[in-house]
Amino acid sequence: MKKILTIILLLSYTLQGMAVDNKAQLECIYHLTYQVDTITKRSNFAMMVLRRNEEKSLFYAQAEFEFDSLSQNSTGMESYYAIRDTIKAKYGGITAHYYVLKDFGKQQLDFLETIPRRSKYTEPLPSFNWKITEEQKTIGEHQCQKATCVFGGRTYEVWFAPDIPISDGPWKFHGLPGLILEAYDTQHHYEFLFQGMRPCAGKIEIPVEKYSKTTKKDFLRIKQLSIDDPNAMLEIMSAEIGAKVTQRAPKRWSYATMERVESVGK
Repeated sequence: MKKILTIILLLSYTLQGMAVDNKAQLECIYHLTYQVDTITKRSNFAMMVLRRNEEKSLFYAQAEFEFDSLSQNSTGMESYYAIRDTIKAKYGGITAHYYVLKDFGKQQLDFLETIPRRSKYTEPLPSFNWKITEEQKTIGEHQCQKATCVFGGRTYEVWFAPDIPISDGPWKFHGLPGLILEAYDTQHHYEFLFQGMRPCAGKIEIPVEKYSKTTKKDFLRIKQLSIDDPNAMLEIMSAEIGAKVTQRAPKRWSYATMERVESVGK
């Protein structure tokens, strides 16, 4: 496995000079588990992908990415529903709805989420105050080292592989001397676990063309509102399109966003 991984990495970096700015060289697969009810410990799961080259990376849910890519070419509601049913049959549904685009050259990050509405914000690439420990463990065939940090109102523990020379990881994480293979907050509300790596020549871009621009503070506020009070969220969205609320939305979730609203300044 390590020989195959080395060949992939060497080939990727050999070709990096030939790579188009937004063309990937490889992608890493992660399994995401996140609690949607922190009282009953009920969780959702998703297959996540980190697609990257030396300048950029894109982190996304595979099911959402395929749905957004295919639905751009839908020719009507019948086609749209057919695509939705195909994704549901293949993945059991879409359980993660966001994209994280890191631009290391510009030192900025774009975050776009499609639920409860399509909105995107841009922020400086986050700086993680990592504390690298001496603790080690093996993940797959990789000897990993532990690092910790506090970010967005949560304390995180991650395990990175120094033998994989990629300073990146799932979600917004980056900045360690090796690829992050495992990451979780200490309450285990959000967990990412590395599943493997493969060559990739796809584009590093978000396949969503229409969205509203927002700020991180406003995005987190609206996102948390949609979790805590879906009827209030429904009223806001109805008012935006000039429609009346004719039905009630049941409360299905009980959890806090990965970055807590109170962690972001005004």
